[in-house]
Amino acid sequence: MYSWYGACKVEDVREISKEDGKKMYYIFKPHNDKKATVMVPVDNERMREIISKEEAETLLKSIDELPLNWVENSRIRDELYMEILREGDTKRVLQLLKTLLLKKEEVKDAKGKMNMRDNRILTNTEKYLFSELSISLNVELEVIREQVSSNVISKYKEKSMY
Repeated sequence: MYSWYGACKVEDVREISKEDGKKMYYIFKPHNDKKATVMVPVDNERMREIISKEEAETLLKSIDELPLNWVENSRIRDELYMEILREGDTKRVLQLLKTLLLKKEEVKDAKGKMNMRDNRILTNTEKYLFSELSISLNVELEVIREQVSSNVISKYKEKSMY
């Protein structure tokens, strides 16, 4: 797992010369974007192993209990949500996804549109989380997206959480 890109496959490890000298880099292919190539220094601290199947199943079972984390102030919200994605804590990312999916549904029910910045964060959150869950659970990306999204939204419709 790597920050913005979510689950990635290591294609290569190579030494690359830059202005500040030679350094070893991982060459990644993101799971959710086969055309992209990402070069990351091997000493980067934002990488981690993907979660296990058991951890993924436990995580998804916990979604109903996760509190929403909507922040009214858009500047503070942007900073907080970007930090959650940078940190990559899977439970917090799932909480963020739930919050944004429900906010999008609330705005849609009011015949409005979610603002562009929140929508972009939602898209990045989906890419990040769904790529990891897809691999952990050995399920196609679109299948996991549909399952999680429909589960969250159907619970919202049932409970009228907002």
